[in-house]
Amino acid sequence: GSGKQHDLAGYSDAQAKELVREAFATALPSEDGQMVRVSFIVGGGKAVRNKYSETLAKTFGQALQDLGFTQDSTASLTWESGGTFKGQHDTQRNLKLVHVYPRMTRPDAGPEATVESVGAVHKRLASAAWADFIEEVSPWTKRRELRGKAEALLPYLSEAVEELEEV
Repeated sequence: GSGKQHDLAGYSDAQAKELVREAFATALPSEDGQMVRVSFIVGGGKAVRNKYSETLAKTFGQALQDLGFTQDSTASLTWESGGTFKGQHDTQRNLKLVHVYPRMTRPDAGPEATVESVGAVHKRLASAAWADFIEEVSPWTKRRELRGKAEALLPYLSEAVEELEEV
């Protein structure tokens, strides 16, 4: 479930990049079959601002993207959110947070149980056979809560079409 909160006060950009690589480069095993959220404090209001590098939040997000993570404001404690992150301003404590939903493997399952990142799903769908594409994407267009997934796929498909037109 919802995991620990880690305070990155005093971390340099280089240390933040290294932390992201060490923590999230490989899929994490899920002990209980549940997705986890790992939260990092990366900044805040006047009282704590001087403890954080001005570029920390941006560097942290870029380091995640370099590993194939995608920013998703709708990410939650679901398997589909594996490989995503989102920022949050905790107004009650006046802190800036980054919530990471790591790629994970389910217990007692083979490597096929690893959750794909959103980018990997888009790549796979762009090269899928038409019938497979329709089978997977069709439910996204019929359920309001999944519509965002279909909309997120559109820019990737447009890029793929442009590349094909150039060939």
